[in-house]
Amino acid sequence: MAKPKLNLKLRGETKLAMTHLMSQALKILQMPLLELEAFIEQEILDNPHLTRDYPQLPPNVFIENLESPAPSLYSHLLHQAERRFSKNDLEKAKEIIGNLNEKGFYLENNGDPSILKIIQHFDPVGVAASCVQNSLLIQLEERMQKDHLAYRVIENHYDLFLHQRLKELQKKLFCNEKTLRESLALIRTLTPSPASHFSTAPSPQKKCDISIDEEGNIQLLLTLVPKIEKSPLYKGHFERAKWLVRSLEKRRELLTKIGEEIYKANRSFFISMTKKITPLKAKELADRLSVHESTLSRAIKDKLIDTPAGVFPIRLFFNHHVMTRQLIRDWVANEENPLTDEALRKKLEKEGIVLSRRMVTKLRKSLSIPSSSQRRCGRRELREYSEYGNEKF
Repeated sequence: MAKPKLNLKLRGETKLAMTHLMSQALKILQMPLLELEAFIEQEILDNPHLTRDYPQLPPNVFIENLESPAPSLYSHLLHQAERRFSKNDLEKAKEIIGNLNEKGFYLENNGDPSILKIIQHFDPVGVAASCVQNSLLIQLEERMQKDHLAYRVIENHYDLFLHQRLKELQKKLFCNEKTLRESLALIRTLTPSPASHFSTAPSPQKKCDISIDEEGNIQLLLTLVPKIEKSPLYKGHFERAKWLVRSLEKRRELLTKIGEEIYKANRSFFISMTKKITPLKAKELADRLSVHESTLSRAIKDKLIDTPAGVFPIRLFFNHHVMTRQLIRDWVANEENPLTDEALRKKLEKEGIVLSRRMVTKLRKSLSIPSSSQRRCGRRELREYSEYGNEKF
């Protein structure tokens, strides 16, 4: 009877080892470039079967681009202004752009009105507005929704909207509850703070992960790659060396495909800046690439892309729904004390994602996550929310 027990133990240990390697592979996928290069360096030092290989970058990729920080709002807007305005008007535009506050609003009253209006329709739309209300109206106007009920809500009944006085809004607008809620759903897709996805100051501790040129050629900017050279003097570590190389190749393949999809959707933006960024639908892209949504979220997290139009966080080219879902899932999976929906809402707000508590509740339920009180009672284990076992990557 001892032998079957031994087999069961071996199978359990093998399963645990595989789960650990899967977890490590997902961490490699999520690592931004500087962290990944440090990880690879340590693996090479620890593994006698690995040596250093330095891939040659194409001649049109400059070293300074590799060190490009996450873009500031100022540099992002200035790049667009340089392509849009004449020399004289550019100076006026710089005056406006240079006086935006940390949230992207323009609180002065001495800027050229015609130039200011053009800047307000730059990417991100609604920047340089005088306040949140003004920014939301500009965003609706850009979407050709000036005749929509949502526009009237923001323009004429903003205070009632802020306090969510739905009954009063219905009376003022002469509409039923369903029509009003559809309008509020549209408003929730807008961005209250135009600068929320841009850094307020340069961060030198970041590198671009991907480079795309005007022809759509993709280059991954990893400057250190491990190369397998099996050492006859050592028996161990060889499988880990093979695993690391495979994991890095999968990372390269996925990021390359993501870069290709970003270019296809935003070619006009990269080449001429005449169009706005076209965000990709994360779920649809994940299905096309045959990966899980959470895998896609990890792949684009904290990564930068160098393009003909400038340097951007990759997440700017995606809708924020998948990131929001992944943040909620990760926070719940790693919570020490159960987080209420209001606590989750506040954490999302710190990440620049402004949602109502009701919407957070809806997202939590869509992830099959029990309420904080149910989690406190221990009705389900937290590992139910971890996706390591369900990854397609």
